[in-house]
Amino acid sequence: MVSMRYKRSIVIRVPAAEAFAAYVETTFGNRNDALAQRIRTPTDSTLGQGSSIWQRQIGTEGYSIESTSWITDYEAPSRICIRGESRFAAQQPNKNPGPAARARSSSFTCCCMFTPVGAGTRVNVSADFAFAYPLGWVLEWSYRLTSPFMLTRREKALELALIALKRHLEQETDLPAHRVKFHWRRTRTAWLAYLLVVSLLLGAYTARNALGLSPTMANVVVMALSALLALGFILVLAVNAYLKEL
Repeated sequence: MVSMRYKRSIVIRVPAAEAFAAYVETTFGNRNDALAQRIRTPTDSTLGQGSSIWQRQIGTEGYSIESTSWITDYEAPSRICIRGESRFAAQQPNKNPGPAARARSSSFTCCCMFTPVGAGTRVNVSADFAFAYPLGWVLEWSYRLTSPFMLTRREKALELALIALKRHLEQETDLPAHRVKFHWRRTRTAWLAYLLVVSLLLGAYTARNALGLSPTMANVVVMALSALLALGFILVLAVNAYLKEL
């Protein structure tokens, strides 16, 4: 079993009740369009603890993913939590993810908190995902190694959903546009650090005579450089493989 956790926070300049209502409608309201189908059950009841939501959605990579979730905690306008499960849909509109991917599923829990901050609301979202893979312990350690180099689709989708909610609510109340702060991502830091280390090792080997490196130390530098280049290749493959993840 491979697990990942994401957290995001944003301040919306509207009261908590408005932010909560808009989040609930956007995330759990019935929907049927080109990108997603969503059905809340029972369809004639108000959303609350115990409600279930079925959804089929076309992801950014063109795969159709089905999920069913249940509301485990509901306290308007301060908190809503869900748990659920996702898998690739039997019918795919564009391309087939393959039998191995179809056999996999992922479970998730998500909790969204709404805290008043002055005249606005701070929205904190935390989400946990667990993926059922064969040899899960191997992938668990692979993820620990590669996660600093990847901004996953879920993490990006979570961030974009909060930004879209903020802009929608603030525009409706005629508030002036509020620029979302630029965040320096860990992926950029990890890749820059990786390139810096590779460059330093390459420079040390090139200038080994001027630096006075012994043959043994030069061989160590070569082995370290080769290992890092192999790691970079593996990381690129891991990023591509992640595109077929639920």
